[in-house]
Amino acid sequence: MNRALVLAFAAALPIFFTGCASVTGSPTQNVSIHAHDQTGDEVKGARCTLSNNKGRWNLDTPGFTTVQKSNQDMQVNCTKDGMESGNQAVASETLGSMYGNIIIGGGIGALIDHSSGAAYEYPAMVRILMRAPGKIESESQAKAAAQPTTVARTSMTSSGVRTLGPLAINSGKKPEIGDEWEYQSQDKLFGKRKKLVWRVKSLEPDGALEELVVDGIPSQQWLFKAQPEVIAIPVETGFIFGSHWDIQTNIPAMAVKGTGECTQRMQCSIVDARQAGIERIFITAGSFDAMRINGSLLVKTNVGLQLRGQVTVWYSEKDRRLLKQVVTLRSTANAIDETIELQAARTYQ
Repeated sequence: MNRALVLAFAAALPIFFTGCASVTGSPTQNVSIHAHDQTGDEVKGARCTLSNNKGRWNLDTPGFTTVQKSNQDMQVNCTKDGMESGNQAVASETLGSMYGNIIIGGGIGALIDHSSGAAYEYPAMVRILMRAPGKIESESQAKAAAQPTTVARTSMTSSGVRTLGPLAINSGKKPEIGDEWEYQSQDKLFGKRKKLVWRVKSLEPDGALEELVVDGIPSQQWLFKAQPEVIAIPVETGFIFGSHWDIQTNIPAMAVKGTGECTQRMQCSIVDARQAGIERIFITAGSFDAMRINGSLLVKTNVGLQLRGQVTVWYSEKDRRLLKQVVTLRSTANAIDETIELQAARTYQ
């Protein structure tokens, strides 16, 4: 559930929120560690240390221990004489029950569970690789261990197989079918991340039809034309600026379109948007000359309240492609501070 609704509840019912409690569950959990070498054989008796911002815990493999949950990743380090140490960062995931807590307990309940770690969870079992010097692994195993596992998308045409490769950003190149732009959303308060991919499905006379894939799952399709658009998507802020459009001198007020929290439970609009000039920005995908746009986020809730936040977006100067979006929305009980940033762009070679 989008936390903009939580902000509205917090503003409307401060007395109720003062008395509510955390309801999502325990702030601790059991985690088991199993170690193996490069051939897959189990490594017994390795000494492992698990740590996060809540504390440190020790165990011998194979074994388990009780850890304090956190919104931060847990570091695992395992050592044993005669073997290379094994290290792994274990990702912290948000529990689905966190959303129920927001509904029942509002902003304060959410903040309590965020602080205690009860809103988060680590995998119940973690496997750690510890290499044994001198032990021979197969050539395929060595290659797999030396590089991350990736699957290259290909396309069959009359001229043969085409492979998806890097796409030059801000080159002025027009979109082609199969082009894709990968973004990551990151919420600073809850530490939540999502992978967002806009992929060109077809080229129409009046624009490009693009499909949005969220964490590997197709979400929706949208026809992007020359005019600005703001689309409802399943991230904390509830929306994303159009992937590309011809930036105008006077930017009209824009209501969020599509299906999502910003259109069903409330009304979200971008108002007072204006160009702030060209500037150089540095993001994961590289450094680019970008048009900066500043605006305000206006949220009208179903209970008649209004909230205002700040929105800043950057579009590449030449091809008008979205590079970065930053949204902040605050109240006395809660806050949203989320960034969506371009990670990479790809096209068929």
